[in-house]
Amino acid sequence: MASIVDASRDPGLDRDRRFRSHHPGDAYFFPALVVVIWAILLLGFVPEVIQRMDGNVRPYPWIIHVHAVVFFGWLVFLASQVTLIRTGMVRWHRRMGVIGVALAVAVVVAGPAAALTMHFAHEARQPPHFLAIQLLNIATFAGFIAAAVIWRKHAAAHKRLIFVGTLTIIGAGFGRIVRLLTGGPAPFTIIPGVYLAGDLLILSMIVYDIATRGRPHPVLLPAAGISFAVQLLAGYLLNSPAWIAFTHSMVN
Repeated sequence: MASIVDASRDPGLDRDRRFRSHHPGDAYFFPALVVVIWAILLLGFVPEVIQRMDGNVRPYPWIIHVHAVVFFGWLVFLASQVTLIRTGMVRWHRRMGVIGVALAVAVVVAGPAAALTMHFAHEARQPPHFLAIQLLNIATFAGFIAAAVIWRKHAAAHKRLIFVGTLTIIGAGFGRIVRLLTGGPAPFTIIPGVYLAGDLLILSMIVYDIATRGRPHPVLLPAAGISFAVQLLAGYLLNSPAWIAFTHSMVN
């Protein structure tokens, strides 16, 4: 996981000569993207944590705490990697890559484990068929991060895959913001509403590339298309009688 933000002093990190791997605006756009991601998740999760601390409710199962640690550990890693590049500490950024891989694997394992534990314990806020979103999000995250590792020598592609992968798993935070503001879950028709924040941030990356390079990076539109297709699949499963029956029977 060699680079999340361009290490422009090493042109060997990006072999796509047709796309300008570095732009002065990158030093501000990608850190700002990290700040927005953190804001969405803190606004989504902190009020719920405070409510549980103030209320007389059962504590979460231990796997939920593990999931929280590895999930926010990934976000800390993302912020630290961006900061290392922003401050010119490219060598440390590269060395931290192994930690990033370990954290990504932990997220992929802990996410489904936490979701399934809550559903089997009948403590999940969502009905069992919501597993379509939870499991597909983790699978998509895993795919994008794996692609980012493969493309780690191509800095511009690598960092965009890292961010798109991260944006596929922020829906839980955004969904909680919607519930906090409206009192109900995020609505959906074809695409579940929890994806709105991530979609807008992916769109912002596309617009940013067009504004600074004249076109999106070659990996960005396919990545956005895959993300959109997964969202359509999630929406289909949420309305599928077969999936609903299977997930309800599985946890009962």
